[in-house]
Amino acid sequence: MYNNQNRGYENIDQNENVAAAPGEERTGFMNKSFKICKLFGIEIHIHVLLPLFFIATLFIWMPMIAQDTDNIGWYFLLILLFNISLWISVLTHELGHCLAGYIVGGHTDKVLLWPLGGLAFTQPPPSLNNADGDNEKRKNQIIISFGGPLTHIPHMILYAILLLWYCG
Repeated sequence: MYNNQNRGYENIDQNENVAAAPGEERTGFMNKSFKICKLFGIEIHIHVLLPLFFIATLFIWMPMIAQDTDNIGWYFLLILLFNISLWISVLTHELGHCLAGYIVGGHTDKVLLWPLGGLAFTQPPPSLNNADGDNEKRKNQIIISFGGPLTHIPHMILYAILLLWYCG
């Protein structure tokens, strides 16, 4: 999900659930995240509730694991691989927004992964305060918005090749 920093930061004091700008501390449990790495100069953060997603995935698979106790290790491996591939896909999607922002002249300070997906805090380049500037700003926001979903085309091709190989 693309998050235009200009809109998000204006309302930051009015809405406690809006993520903090880089370098700005927010209080409250729902606003906590921790930095895991930095890719291409962009800080990658994980929300504190993300581990709950991993636990929920485990509980969803529990009935099947209970019926097939001979393959518990394989189920745990499947759950681990599912979660890793899901969050790599979400991160790739968010980095697509970041790349699109970079292409139009903007920048991204932070990506946040949380239980409902991800947020790329991408700021488009400054624009003029006239009709041409408004059109340019809209065009840039559309390009940035499409950057994330376009990353799924290579995923689709890869998964199609793997499916053909497996079923082939």
